[in-house]
Amino acid sequence: MEPILLGANLRLFLFAAAALRLFTSALLGRDAGPFRFFFALDAILFDPAQLAQREEHGVFTTLSHSNGLAQRNRSFKDQPSQRQSDRIGRPPMGYCDLHSHVLPGLDDGAKSLRDSVELTEVLSQMGFDTVCATPHQRVGMFVPTREAIDGAYAEVRAAVPSLDLRLGAENFWDELFLERWPKRAQPCYTGDKAFLVELNVSMAPPRLEDTLFQIRLTQRLAVLAHPERYAPFWEKNFPRYEQLARNCALVVDLGALDGAHGRPQCLAARKLVEEGLAHAAASDVHSVADARAAGAGITWLKKRCGASAVERLLDENPRRILNGEIPD
Repeated sequence: MEPILLGANLRLFLFAAAALRLFTSALLGRDAGPFRFFFALDAILFDPAQLAQREEHGVFTTLSHSNGLAQRNRSFKDQPSQRQSDRIGRPPMGYCDLHSHVLPGLDDGAKSLRDSVELTEVLSQMGFDTVCATPHQRVGMFVPTREAIDGAYAEVRAAVPSLDLRLGAENFWDELFLERWPKRAQPCYTGDKAFLVELNVSMAPPRLEDTLFQIRLTQRLAVLAHPERYAPFWEKNFPRYEQLARNCALVVDLGALDGAHGRPQCLAARKLVEEGLAHAAASDVHSVADARAAGAGITWLKKRCGASAVERLLDENPRRILNGEIPD
């Protein structure tokens, strides 16, 4: 490809130079100075047809790279997907978080209303428009009363009215849970069709699969929190996850996908996602640091599995789970 002489294309060069600040300021949101030379170089070396051909075949140029960044910025901030734009009253990137500890003063999550507001704001910035608050229910640690939960929920709803905040609980598989579920008395997600449950990380409860099947017969769906943490299902016992997934929904922690909880947990979480066994992913935020780890998990998920997987695991499937369905 022969370079086009500068003298023969002076008008094109001047046009490119004049447009540099507009491109970088309006599209990239940064100072134009560092990019002027490279924009001009593209304009000198390639005519419009050549630039278009290079972009079609994925050949790097500064202009096409900056245009790609601008399009990605617009797609995340301004332009929802066709399916999302069809949802009346819902903003772009409407993720649904099935697991969070954003209610103040109930467990090891948010300590104050200020913490709650900060956490929900960070989740909103990450793209979540629906957040399920799931305070712990675990004997000997945290068993907040219904009144305390309702009070904390009302506080946060009043402070963050734009967020679709829903209630739930993280039920530990202990004597209290085993007493409650046959009576349909375990705390459920808003809608009463599904509930979150966690296990001991080092020892699976007896008759686990059979109990999940019996729970399913009650027309409620058990949602297993952070399945990647449960050592009895790792490595050679990994096929057991397939048995669990028949009668409960598996919801991995986003932070685990980025390694926030350790290497074995990261490997298990990624394998669950890559093999299609994870039905959804959730933030499990207790603090802003957890939110940052969850954001890194979303980045890994998008890079490894694509945008469609992000939407499926953070939007479509969580809403189906809340409706009592085990997603396909």
